Amino acid sequence: MKNQSIENQADASLLKGFCTFCMGSYEPLRMGAHVRRCRDRKDDADCIQTNGQEHPMAFLLMIGILGWPGAWLCLEAHSQASLSDLEFFIRHVWFPETKEEGMFLFQKRAVQKRFSEGGGADSSLDEILKVKDHFCLVEMDGKTPVQITVDVAGHLPTAIMHRPIDVVAFPLDNNGGRMPAGGQRS
Repeated sequence: MKNQSIENQADASLLKGFCTFCMGSYEPLRMGAHVRRCRDRKDDADCIQTNGQEHPMAFLLMIGILGWPGAWLCLEAHSQASLSDLEFFIRHVWFPETKEEGMFLFQKRAVQKRFSEGGGADSSLDEILKVKDHFCLVEMDGKTPVQITVDVAGHLPTAIMHRPIDVVAFPLDNNGGRMPAGGQRS
């Protein structure tokens, strides 16, 4: 029993992630809450010059691959980015060799309705998403469909202006590495 507990702790430590704002390490289930409250992220958001206009908003998205607990990302996506932008970003990070576009699946009718009425994948995230929404994206990895889960963890002032979608937290690999392929912040 004690050995099993040690193994479970070791497995959990492999899943810990890295916040790109404060350099802290947190469990994936706590990462969305951490990034929402991260003082360093808030400081970065406060530094953005808005020239008297309303501060740009962003969605905090927790992304994972069903059946692969070590594959997750926390993204900040500008409210004006589209679902097409999100799908392209996810495909570029995890499935760069795939040329086909993914397919969105919405479990709740309200989200499906906002998607349909908003103009589909080219609509802004602001028109479609609400905090606590959950949906899936199916990508093809060769001939195998891969289900990617997306949870909307928050809607807050953006802290990143140079790209509409960026990685703000990611899993640490076995070697203590810091970034998934394709997810470098500049």
